[in-house]
Amino acid sequence: MTAVAPGAPEHTVVHQLADRMRCRAPRVRADESYACRVLAVAEHDERVAEVRVNRSAASVTIRWAEPLPGPEQSSAHIEAMLRDAEHASMSPSPPPISGLEDRGRRLALPATIAGVAGLGRLLGFALPGPVGAAAVLVASLPIARRALHSVTVERRLNLDVLDITAILLTA
Repeated sequence: MTAVAPGAPEHTVVHQLADRMRCRAPRVRADESYACRVLAVAEHDERVAEVRVNRSAASVTIRWAEPLPGPEQSSAHIEAMLRDAEHASMSPSPPPISGLEDRGRRLALPATIAGVAGLGRLLGFALPGPVGAAAVLVASLPIARRALHSVTVERRLNLDVLDITAILLTA
């Protein structure tokens, strides 16, 4: 890991839109507690709707609650947040759930249903029609949620929309 030079700027803007900004902050990669403080400071800022800190890319992405008037204000605001994170104290909080743990929780029910169906085939019995349909419905709810979000919020079609269409046509 390389240390950040004392006179170096704290961040450089990589990408900026009216309501979102991504910047490179080298210290985020080198200092885990600083990255956590940046996240905490940004989450408590009323102007910030969403924040993501990617340590491996040394980047901070912020989606503003309302678009700021100009790029200078966005840059100045994020610079102030990074400075505040420098001196912020961390209150003890529970450790964040890793992506793998979160996926495991979300996949528990579909995996259980698939396991019961697979075990039934091995042992020579099948699930009754309504039970199988209910199992497919329950297992496809996360796909339906993502597809609905993609169509209504992001206004684009993605693989989840295709998957839920195929599930509905074959059910």
